[in-house]
Amino acid sequence: MINSNIDIQHRKVQLENLKSEGIVVGVFEGEKLEHPDLLALDELFDHGISTLIERNEIRGQAKEFHILHSLKSSFNKIIVLGLGKRKSFAKDSIRNFVAKGARTARKIAQKEVSILMSTFEEEAEVLGVIAAESLVMGLDRFETFKSKKKSDRDILETVVFLSNLDEKSFSAGLVKGQALGEGNVLARDIANHPGNYMTPTILAQRAKEVADHLGMGCEIMDEPELIEKGFAGITAVSQGSDENCKMIKLTYRGNPDSNEIDLGIVGKGLTFDAGGISIKPAASMHLMKFDMCGGAGVIGSAYIIGKLKPKVNVNIYVPSSENLLGAKAYKPGDVLKMYNGVTVEILNTDAEGRLILADAICMAVEDGVKKIVNTATLTGAVLGALGHVRTGLFCKNDELTDLVKAASNECDEKVWQLPLDDEYKVILGSTCADIANSGTRMAGASTAAIFLHEFCGDVPFCHLDIAGTAWVENLPTQYSFKPYLPKDGASGTVARTLALVAEKLQS
Repeated sequence: MINSNIDIQHRKVQLENLKSEGIVVGVFEGEKLEHPDLLALDELFDHGISTLIERNEIRGQAKEFHILHSLKSSFNKIIVLGLGKRKSFAKDSIRNFVAKGARTARKIAQKEVSILMSTFEEEAEVLGVIAAESLVMGLDRFETFKSKKKSDRDILETVVFLSNLDEKSFSAGLVKGQALGEGNVLARDIANHPGNYMTPTILAQRAKEVADHLGMGCEIMDEPELIEKGFAGITAVSQGSDENCKMIKLTYRGNPDSNEIDLGIVGKGLTFDAGGISIKPAASMHLMKFDMCGGAGVIGSAYIIGKLKPKVNVNIYVPSSENLLGAKAYKPGDVLKMYNGVTVEILNTDAEGRLILADAICMAVEDGVKKIVNTATLTGAVLGALGHVRTGLFCKNDELTDLVKAASNECDEKVWQLPLDDEYKVILGSTCADIANSGTRMAGASTAAIFLHEFCGDVPFCHLDIAGTAWVENLPTQYSFKPYLPKDGASGTVARTLALVAEKLQS
């Protein structure tokens, strides 16, 4: 289980009485100090900040930071961070500010640090959410398999956020933000584990731990049961592996007075993807442990939902398998009869994610969920369209589209809607079955989403393709300066978005 070990506090700004090892402040590019709290702080520090601004040594540019020292003040360090130009400043800039400030304090071996938030114009609860989630996410490291851990040297224990806003509202935001951050970190932790330490069995165990911790229901279907019940997609993909596949279902009942299941959340939990018979290139195959990022994200969302306790009923589904090349592996040319009766011709065994997801979607429909949001590292094609900046969103229902967009905007997990025109279905035509599991290279992200729509019936359905946003590589991407995300590894994306979708459904 993920629990942040930092003591997160909120206090009213009283700089003249503040006792702290250090304080983090932000300054805008090309601007003099104007905010009363910055002016008061500058005076306590013998006008050191304003002097350096006048000398053009502090410019306020994004990525810029300075550490100023004083022997006279009750706080002996000021960490000054550049906020960039004011016209470009947004909520996500605050996340970067908080995470960078906390990381810097940790790096210079502070036991506690104060972060000045009073200069930002946001509502109290919103600012509290941003503060806590970015702190938890920014301080996360994945060092499970490191012999020498940086975290062994960390002494940072307490972070105090200073503002003049309503204390009750700000503190409520801190509680929510901490849950959001921990859910994101949980998703990262699961996805960062290599395939030999995160098999379908282990993933199912992790999901059960979350369910038990939060009082959720948990059902895990093993391979023999899945075969018996006719879930042909997940069991076909699993044939090449000695590891049994699993269908994981978590149930959250925040509205026990209703029998309706307001939301079904589905996430692809492929713990390793070699591509099967249609084998992937060797050069990047080690990254295919990240093919479980969708499943990890929905387990992270389950954690957040369990913490926030929205008054809705939610089912969470994670189909989990390995896609390997054993003697019994499914083959190009095979035809599968899926759970809902649709027959599928296999043209490419590396288009396996849509097969295991189809079974989970069928299960959600059979359970009577009112809406479905599905997420997966599904196609390389979405990278061609959106790169690493936005997640691809595919939905035919305007109400559900708006709901998911609103949730993603709230936590800055950016999405972009891509087309689902019926004409694209022609690309998935088959001469011997109802549909093929793969088409041409054209419109690959859309055709994958259209394939999934064959299994949702009349239930409003939204698919999020996170192949470009699920993990961070050493590339010049949107992650290049997001201190609340890791430098490399799983990003934990969609855990917060999916949980916020559930929360918004209660209103």
